[in-house]
Amino acid sequence: MEVVGYHGRTPRVAFLRKAAEFVSITGEKVHVNQVGDAVRAAGSATGLHPWQFRLVPDVEGLRHDLLLEVRGEAAEGRVRQFAEAFDRRLGELNLEYAARRRSRRLRPPRIHLMRTGWSERVAGAELARGRREPQLKWAALTTGWDEASRAEVAMTVDPEQME
Repeated sequence: MEVVGYHGRTPRVAFLRKAAEFVSITGEKVHVNQVGDAVRAAGSATGLHPWQFRLVPDVEGLRHDLLLEVRGEAAEGRVRQFAEAFDRRLGELNLEYAARRRSRRLRPPRIHLMRTGWSERVAGAELARGRREPQLKWAALTTGWDEASRAEVAMTVDPEQME
């Protein structure tokens, strides 16, 4: 929130963003828009076609997990290139993220390539649990893994295993 003026002695406030639109492990405060931009940039750089994504902080591992559903084939080599491009672009967009990556306080993100249809199945499970369709909004950032998603991982690429 930001105070944008006063009406008499009463502050007028503007809502800038929701707290749920950020994730942070070491103070990097990654915003959902930065993640979306980095996903699109990495997709363009590698020729992968992202369909849906979700970023999950791994607090114990000091890294972020990017759950990624793509359209079409995704060879492991291209997913590795995607991981590098995603990490690089996120650092360009978020100086705190870049500083923590340089200092190694934050490890590189892992990419979890999800099975085709993952996002639709997760949304369907929400509806089955009683959530009404108009209330359903995809959570691009979450605080933890859901069990349904863990079962949907087709491939995991860990950039630290590339070094």
